[in-house]
Amino acid sequence: MRIEAPLTITPSQTVGPFYAY
Repeated sequence: MRIEAPLTITPSQTVGPFYAY
């Protein structure tokens, strides 16, 4: 599970302003 900036859109759950996948 990585944490990327909102620039990266990945199918998973959104944790705050970041996307976790």
